[in-house]
Amino acid sequence: MEKKINVYVVHGYTASSDRNWFPWLKSRLEERGIDVTVFDMPHSHAPNAGAWDEWLASHITRCNENTILVGHSLGCIALLRYLNNQPESLKVNGVAFVSGFLEPVPTLPELDSFSKVEIHCEKIIKMAKNRLVIGAANDTIVPYAYTANLSKQLNAKLIHIENGGHFIDKVGCTELPALLDELNKMTE
Repeated sequence: MEKKINVYVVHGYTASSDRNWFPWLKSRLEERGIDVTVFDMPHSHAPNAGAWDEWLASHITRCNENTILVGHSLGCIALLRYLNNQPESLKVNGVAFVSGFLEPVPTLPELDSFSKVEIHCEKIIKMAKNRLVIGAANDTIVPYAYTANLSKQLNAKLIHIENGGHFIDKVGCTELPALLDELNKMTE
């Protein structure tokens, strides 16, 4: 019996499940019969690392070799913290991070609590068969160097997009075909 793929999407700071490219991605993956959950994280305008850790631990209910975890911006480090807290025996199909970061971002000191925990990247590499990072050269919120570093630390495929900004709807980003293409490859 074929095992059904499921995808969890975690948004970033000040976002929600109905913003940016999340509804589009959910719709496109569901057309292929994939279960998709786009979370609304608690207090996204004033996020707390511990609260997000607890929330993900209680809401990611099906996480296994058929699961793909997708994060955007703050959602990336939130998912990395989630995986960091799981036993190394947990295996997932993949992780995909858009405009992600591991270290404090100077322009967003209010998010520093998320990067205070050491992320064990070698452990996560062993847990996630497929690893993808997407970043834009002209991202003014999370500098591209931070996203490229995340890719390096996770030994992940890096997709460099010249003019994607921070991949948010405020600048017209309501679709992210590069991400969909890669998720389709992971689920073939």
